[in-house]
Amino acid sequence: MKLFVVAGEASGDLLAALVLKPLIEQKQHRIAGWGGRHLAAVGVDIIRDITSLSTMGFLPVLSGLGKWRSLFKAVKKDILRIGIDRLVLVDFGGFNMRLAAWAKSKGIEVVYYIPPKVWASRSGRIRSLRKYADRIIVIYPFEQTYFENQGIHTVYYGHPLVTASTLTSIPESSIDVKTDITESPIHKIALLPGSREHEIRQILPHMLGAMIGLKAQIIVSCAPTVRESLVEAICTPFKELQWSISGDSIRDILGQVDVAIVTSGTATLEAALLEVPQIVCYRLPWISYQVAKRLVTVDHISLVNLVLRKQLVPELIQSDCTPERIKEELNSLRNPEIRKRIIDGYRRIKGILSRESTISSIAEAIVSEIK
Repeated sequence: MKLFVVAGEASGDLLAALVLKPLIEQKQHRIAGWGGRHLAAVGVDIIRDITSLSTMGFLPVLSGLGKWRSLFKAVKKDILRIGIDRLVLVDFGGFNMRLAAWAKSKGIEVVYYIPPKVWASRSGRIRSLRKYADRIIVIYPFEQTYFENQGIHTVYYGHPLVTASTLTSIPESSIDVKTDITESPIHKIALLPGSREHEIRQILPHMLGAMIGLKAQIIVSCAPTVRESLVEAICTPFKELQWSISGDSIRDILGQVDVAIVTSGTATLEAALLEVPQIVCYRLPWISYQVAKRLVTVDHISLVNLVLRKQLVPELIQSDCTPERIKEELNSLRNPEIRKRIIDGYRRIKGILSRESTISSIAEAIVSEIK
């Protein structure tokens, strides 16, 4: 079978690589597409790396409309040139929903792995998913419930990140698992400001500001989709801090630290799976936030709290995302009772998302016959 995958975000690239790897190893399928380094590493023929182009927010989208039109024209040309049997779309809703409609008009089967979060915002897109996606594969149990209630058959086999040890070369034995949570030192702190440059500009200065006065080693993550020069320029004025910039995987970084301050996204789940206490942050330009808060229909933004359907880790959004509030929440994580409650919650999440044969089951669902 000839597959074409489109994963336009760093997290989607990683999650797609996990489930496409066994298909490539079978040597029965040819897989090309648009994605990033994780897909390329498992053997997908990446025609264009688009993971650095991902955007979120009202103003960034408007400013890049010409670019997106050009990309859409280019991806259609690549798909037609290759002559594929099935299109595999991964997250990246603004672009991929449009691509699904076009593919359907050409008679191409569409599998949507990690569909847009219509349960959180823009629920009207559910009609387009019903119309254009031949199969929907989700990674959270509450998503299956939501889509099934909308009359859409949905496949759920667990979350691939529960098997995160397969994502990197880091051996489990090298991860500093905190078995004694009655002691609460904070010697190393990870700052995970996101994989989009506009997020980093908005959020990282506040994260760094919260570190002032703390005697801790600070590791600032620089995603492969981000220019290190940008991260360094933001960090440089904070000369009094013991910071370093790391291009290592999120898993590698989290394996070294006591606490993480995380921009909302997949990294929040990775921190939970590695049992690292965290503070979740998010901040947008004012006008983007005004638009977003009118579209969002959920009570939480972090995957940790969404899975549990209650607040386990603090979420500092917009005006609450300040150095003062971050530092306040960081100090609360020194309390062993709070840390124990968080770790217990993380372990419940692992149970909720864990299924047998998650990766192989999703891989099979991507290529099995659609009736």
